[in-house]
Amino acid sequence: MAVTPPAGPEEPSAGATIGGYRLRQHLHTGSTGPVFSAIDPVNGRKVVVRVIERGLLEDDDVARLQQEAQRLAAIDQPGVVRLLSAGELPDGRLFTIREFAAGQPLVELLAPGARISAADAAALVDALAAVLEQMHRRGAVHGALDPRKVFLLQAEEGVWPPRVQIADFGRGRLPSRLPLEEAAAAYRSPEQLRGEPADERSDIFSLGAIAHR
Repeated sequence: MAVTPPAGPEEPSAGATIGGYRLRQHLHTGSTGPVFSAIDPVNGRKVVVRVIERGLLEDDDVARLQQEAQRLAAIDQPGVVRLLSAGELPDGRLFTIREFAAGQPLVELLAPGARISAADAAALVDALAAVLEQMHRRGAVHGALDPRKVFLLQAEEGVWPPRVQIADFGRGRLPSRLPLEEAAAAYRSPEQLRGEPADERSDIFSLGAIAHR
């Protein structure tokens, strides 16, 4: 007699509600789980919801990330895509909710065939360094910086660099045992790759790796 394995957790889908936000579209599935666009049904605010598979987490990870989300939500920094909240689904999986970044991802500017002058690259790196410096002064570490986490907001024609925003601040507070995508590994410091906690120096290394690109 065939034995049917137990069903895994039901995947959220468009129309479902997580953390008070209604899911609109599945964007992609990363190394930690699915990512969705969502909207506040009351005021129409757009956000991004990330679900992290329960098997990747220890019991105290949820409380730690909730505390980090509350701390980051109190920081008003225009160069940062704010982490709004974090919580736990009924099946035990963790979720995080951040603002929706409307700019162009930096990774598109670094695609094969794309060109950016040395002067423009230096100005862009300076803008990113200024955001990191301000956040580090407030005790916040990113810990997972790479071109996919940087967004360029439209500026006046002929003005460079555009205003920058960095998404996913606080990811460095997630456990280092979480899977690391190959595309992200090139931007992690040697200490992080050895499983050591991220600190301000980790962000500086990642910024240098972005500048090298």
